[in-house]
Amino acid sequence: MRHIKNPEPVDLPDHITLLPTYLCLGYREWAVELMSDPGDGKSHYLPHGFYDPYGSLNININFGPRETVNTLLHELTHAVFHLYNLEELLELPPHAEEKLCTLLGNGYTELFVRNPEVLTYLWGVLHGDSDDSDDSKSSVVGQDIEAPSSCT
Repeated sequence: MRHIKNPEPVDLPDHITLLPTYLCLGYREWAVELMSDPGDGKSHYLPHGFYDPYGSLNININFGPRETVNTLLHELTHAVFHLYNLEELLELPPHAEEKLCTLLGNGYTELFVRNPEVLTYLWGVLHGDSDDSDDSKSSVVGQDIEAPSSCT
């Protein structure tokens, strides 16, 4: 069983148990941590998750499958912003990153829900259904980046 921050005894649904325990992005390995946060009881706000720039993406287990996918995409977008210094590069005003992560997470969630063949295509091309793929390197802005050995 996976460790859950703020634990309460609970049987985890499949969409939670299927979450990877870590993700590789850029030069980093990111832990995918589970949290159970029922909110403060004073508002309708229930935290979906949060991004820790020191190495973890935290996902609340109290949501359904679509909301969990959306949260994972949102937190991954924060990781991309951090790793590639996009906030500074794009000269964004304060709080713009959060809004952009929400919009991009929502947009990609809708795209994948309404067009599952996109996921099938991406998986096939990136994992060997194409003769011209080389999974050991990726090219970002003209640079070849070697994947860390633990992430290959």
